[in-house]
Amino acid sequence: MTCSPSRYDQDPEAIAWARAKVQAEIERAEQLATDLITVGDPDNEADRWILLARHLRRWLLGDTTSSVMGRFDERLPELYRH
Repeated sequence: MTCSPSRYDQDPEAIAWARAKVQAEIERAEQLATDLITVGDPDNEADRWILLARHLRRWLLGDTTSSVMGRFDERLPELYRH
């Protein structure tokens, strides 16, 4: 099965919208972890939310401190945005 880029892969507004949605979910996961830590987190659930946030950031947004690029990373050349 071949996948061709959609028109949204080339649309800066669509990419910015997607990045904002992903960033909001990452921030929500981080806030949940913080809230759990604040209340004592008896079941160590905060670790799961922290891992999820880190995974989403790395896989979707990219790691700006290294060469790892994410799906919505602005550093990706247009050819690879899909």
